[in-house]
Amino acid sequence: MTRIEECKRELKNILKPGDTVFTVLRYCSASGMTRRIDLYAIKKSRLVYLSSYTANLTGNKLSRDGGIVISGCGMDMGFALVYELASRLWPKGTRKTHAGPARDGGYALRQEWI
Repeated sequence: MTRIEECKRELKNILKPGDTVFTVLRYCSASGMTRRIDLYAIKKSRLVYLSSYTANLTGNKLSRDGGIVISGCGMDMGFALVYELASRLWPKGTRKTHAGPARDGGYALRQEWI
């Protein structure tokens, strides 16, 4: 089993369609083009760190200073990161999301900033 497959399996054990992924902005460059964002979920009243699994699954770099390195601007980059995560977990869509069924798996998870 590859590292990507292991990460996908672990994330699917943690996350279910309709769950909320919480994002924390760790850093934003002066130009606003690069950010470092950490991802968390709450399971059984415990905070679960998702960034390392997500970075491996999505192919993004995990900064040693904390957070997944993501480039771009002009949109909510936390949403973009969670959308990418959900798209990789459920590429064919899901029967359940936070807003009902979706053919696009990217909408399977909710995202909130903390």
